[in-house]
Amino acid sequence: MTPSPKKTSVLPSGGGAALMNPSDTVILLLDHQSGLFQTVKDIPVADLRRNVEMIARLSTLLNIPVITTASEPAGTNGPLMPEIHQLAPHAVYVPRKGEVNAWDNDDFVAQVEATGRRTLVMAGVWTSVCVMFPALDAKVAGYEVYAVVDASGDPSEMASRTSLARFVQGGVKPASTNALLSELHRTWARPEAASLAQLYGLVAPNYAAVPSRSPRSRCPVRTLRSHLVSRSDERKLQRWSWRDNAPNSNVPETLQLTLREHRVRYWACPLHGEADLDDATELAPIGYGPEALHLSARLYFTPWTGSGCPSIRIWKTK
Repeated sequence: MTPSPKKTSVLPSGGGAALMNPSDTVILLLDHQSGLFQTVKDIPVADLRRNVEMIARLSTLLNIPVITTASEPAGTNGPLMPEIHQLAPHAVYVPRKGEVNAWDNDDFVAQVEATGRRTLVMAGVWTSVCVMFPALDAKVAGYEVYAVVDASGDPSEMASRTSLARFVQGGVKPASTNALLSELHRTWARPEAASLAQLYGLVAPNYAAVPSRSPRSRCPVRTLRSHLVSRSDERKLQRWSWRDNAPNSNVPETLQLTLREHRVRYWACPLHGEADLDDATELAPIGYGPEALHLSARLYFTPWTGSGCPSIRIWKTK
């Protein structure tokens, strides 16, 4: 068993002593496959995919190694979600030879060992199998292991709760995507701060609206959201009316659309008056048909007092 190196991320105050060390961390994304997504019931699949995308973006931004693998991708489990390798082009894919547990595969374990890092951050589908089995084995092998629960999915709430209990009993540390982002982020006094601020809008879609409403806030999120694309590239695509009953509280509502163009990004926001990209949420892909791109977003409505139903405004940007 290789001892963990002394943490270089601990401050003179002692801050960071109990947190993961970014320079010793490797991210393992396990079996995020289209067929398995269809079985996930403990978290909305759109939220799960968005959280995985955030982790991929974070790994690229902070130069953290990523290893991916898939269980029977040519079979019923389906292919690995393509966004992972698109957003983390440095990720290394390790094929398996039928093993359910990635840690049963010698090539996978060798790839983890080759990083020289001893802190493993895992996420996958299913949580109770594809994350659980390698997480417990890696813990026994001497690694410090974190399981990102909301970047993983299980077939039921019961399976999810059981997984959480077994993680804790086995010494694997449960984590969430927002905690992972903050734990690796650590301070706003860093050159990547502006890009990190955008990632918070992925793990908490209404995050950008909070600082933008406060006149005293110095957080740059509102400015960043306004400049995700240049105004010259911003085009109103279509105005969709909300079919359900008008929301009467500030709760998320799920919007699902089918759109044709694949090589653009789509944004949506509730429209109670004039709206722009400052308040928009990027629509997350949830599947692909022969020609269509299926997308979803969770939009936050303020209390609605008008007549009829509120509308949704959609933008597309390059």
